[in-house]
Amino acid sequence: MLEEAFPEFPLLPKIVQERARVREVCEYVNSTIHPTQNRTILKFLRPELTEVEKEDLRAKWIEVCLQKIRSRLFGDSGFAIGKEFTLADIFIAVIYQKGLSHGMPKDNYYEDHWVTMRKIDGHEIVN
Repeated sequence: MLEEAFPEFPLLPKIVQERARVREVCEYVNSTIHPTQNRTILKFLRPELTEVEKEDLRAKWIEVCLQKIRSRLFGDSGFAIGKEFTLADIFIAVIYQKGLSHGMPKDNYYEDHWVTMRKIDGHEIVN
C-alpha cells in the first residue's frame, strides 16, 4: 500500500470515525458507481444499447450516484472527508472526472473539490 511506502503522506485519517467514512466513500465508488463503467458489464446487462446510449447511461449513472453521496462529503475544508487529503479525495475526483468525460454536466460541489485537489500543498496541478 502507498502508506507503507510513503508513511509521511497517510491516505487514511487518524480518527477512527473518519477512516470508516473514507472507506465508506471508496466502497460506494467501487461497488455502486464504478461497475457500470465496465464495458463487459454494460454489454451483458444492456446489449441493445448503442455506444452513444451507453455513454449517456454512464454519465447519468455517475451524476445520480454523486448527487446521492454529496450530502456525506465536503464539510468546511474542501476535502471529501475531514480536513486532510485522503483516499476518498482520489476516488471522488477520479469518478467525477470520469463522469465529465462521458458527458455528465459539471456540478459546483465537485468542481470546488476538483479545484481544492489541484491546489494541494500550495502547488497548482495542471490537468
